[in-house]
Amino acid sequence: DVSLHMKKSEELLGFAIDSPKLGDQTKIFAFTVAGWALGREAQAIEVELLYHGRVIRRIPVRAPRPGVVKRFSGARQDCGFYTEVGVIGMPPEFELLLQTVLQNGRRIPLGIIHVRHKPISSSFQPRLQPLMVTGMGRSGTTWLMRLLAEHPLITAYKGYPYEAKAGTYWMHM
Repeated sequence: DVSLHMKKSEELLGFAIDSPKLGDQTKIFAFTVAGWALGREAQAIEVELLYHGRVIRRIPVRAPRPGVVKRFSGARQDCGFYTEVGVIGMPPEFELLLQTVLQNGRRIPLGIIHVRHKPISSSFQPRLQPLMVTGMGRSGTTWLMRLLAEHPLITAYKGYPYEAKAGTYWMHM
């Protein structure tokens, strides 16, 4: 579902969110966001998608929209935007705020997209059960890891001193 921003902005000649529409469904874990935005004094240069106040996608406003030019005399033809948005990693229900960014830096809200999707399901059943050993230095964790690595049914990181640097990995991700 899409809720358009009801407060009319003097900085926009007009805008539309053409896709998604109420009831749109797809068999893939993505949906299309498309529309157009025309600035009155300053040109609309991009549309931002925000999730919980954080920009997750910037869409350039440069797709041709000849129908808009016919409706607004003197309007730029390249006032459209288009992108695909994936839902993998998002909660089953969420909202995205769309706002246009004008050339002068102002941001004007366009609307809210309400999304509902089924979680991804898989028949995969993990056979390994990971275990992370953490502890203070000089508390025996190196010895414990060495003992665990000796067991034939346990896979352990063999690098000295058994540190996979998981914290660094997750900070990087």
